[in-house]
Amino acid sequence: MIRLLPALAFLLGAAPAAELPRFTIERPATLGGRPVGGQLPIVHATVAGRPGTFLFDTGAGLTVLAPRFADAVGLARGAAVTGRDSAGKAVAGRTLEQADVTIGTVRRRFERLLVMQIGMLDALGIDGIISPQSFADPDCLRIDFGKGVATLAPPADPACTLDGIAAPMGAGHRPHARISAPDGTQADFLLDSGAWRTSVPAGFAPDAPVIGQEAHGGVAGIADSAELVGPLALTMSGKGLRVQSARRTGAGREALLGFDLLSHAVLLIRPGKDALLSLPPQP
Repeated sequence: MIRLLPALAFLLGAAPAAELPRFTIERPATLGGRPVGGQLPIVHATVAGRPGTFLFDTGAGLTVLAPRFADAVGLARGAAVTGRDSAGKAVAGRTLEQADVTIGTVRRRFERLLVMQIGMLDALGIDGIISPQSFADPDCLRIDFGKGVATLAPPADPACTLDGIAAPMGAGHRPHARISAPDGTQADFLLDSGAWRTSVPAGFAPDAPVIGQEAHGGVAGIADSAELVGPLALTMSGKGLRVQSARRTGAGREALLGFDLLSHAVLLIRPGKDALLSLPPQP
């Protein structure tokens, strides 16, 4: 009798609950024939009818298309804009008004996008950068990096709740969290899944051991060198956060909580452009 219940419910007119729109987040070992070690979250999206491969970047306030991709689609560009990439370098581009974007079963019309050079990402065969914030209005976007899935849910749905740390949206609608070092220094860290390594700003945890040097370049494609420091025992909203190694950025650069720590996190972006972050217990 129990096995007949679903059929009986159907006959009585009780439709099964509709599945929420969602899409998959991949972590490929290679991109464009080059090894990336699963350190970049990637989604496959269709923009204005053309499929492409995109970096899924919580640190991006707007979705960005590479110029070659925008040209192939035939989208007309608008006003000139300038900004800075994650390495602090100037980036110039143009706005793009309205484009239909589909990822998995999630479909949205983005009111505003950017067209600009994406530097080293271009060489990996990436066609642009998807900003999750572009989806989260009027719905919530629940991003489970550990499971590799993002789900779009209405505000009343249980998927739109999370026992997590507040990550208010700063300038440009990007989520930030306040993090403290043992010496009492603090900084607001951008939750940036597009950065594969966490970065700490100049003057933060100044006594942290230097363990090496690393070249770094943002989408502007201009590389520079930075110190690697670690390990770091940090605190975020009273919870311990261990960072094995971090890049120390120069003066005026943003602090970044990168994909090295976000790769198993859950981030909930809610209507009104605020967010909650839940990190798994660290061993």
